[in-house]
Amino acid sequence: MPRGDATPTTRPDSAPHRGEVVGAEREALRAGFGRLVRRERLAGGLLQVDLAELLATDRTAVSRLEAGRVRPTSSMCRRLSRALRTGRGEREVLALEVALHEAAGASLRGVTDRTRRRRDRLDAVALAAARADGADPYTDHLLRLLEEPRV
Repeated sequence: MPRGDATPTTRPDSAPHRGEVVGAEREALRAGFGRLVRRERLAGGLLQVDLAELLATDRTAVSRLEAGRVRPTSSMCRRLSRALRTGRGEREVLALEVALHEAAGASLRGVTDRTRRRRDRLDAVALAAARADGADPYTDHLLRLLEEPRV
C-alpha cells in the first residue's frame, strides 16, 4: 500500500543551512577572502589537507572557506594567518590577519556567546594546568575570575 506522499521532505524555500553563504555574498567571499586564502596556501606549497592539519580541522572546512561557502570568524583569520605564515615574523603574520579581515569585509562573523563560553572554558583548563604546575598569583587570580558565574 502506498504511504501518502513518498517524496522526501525538503526545505520549501531552499534556505541555506546555518552559517552557509549564498548569492552575491558568496561570490564576494570567494573572490576576496577565498582567493587570498588559496593564494597564500599555494604560495606556501600546501594542499588543503596540509592546511587543515595546521588548523586542527578537516579538509572540507578549508574547501568551504576558499569557496566562500561559510563566513569566517576573527579567530579563524588569526589561525589561518599563523598557519599560512609559519616560520615568518610576527609582523608578516599580523599583516596577513589584517588582509584576511579586510577580504572578509561585512561577512566576518563576530564572537557569539557560545564561542566566548568555549574560549573561557579552554582558558580555564589551561590556567588550571598552569596552577597545577605551581603557577604564580596572577594565574590564580585569572582562574578565579573565569570560575565566577556570569551575570
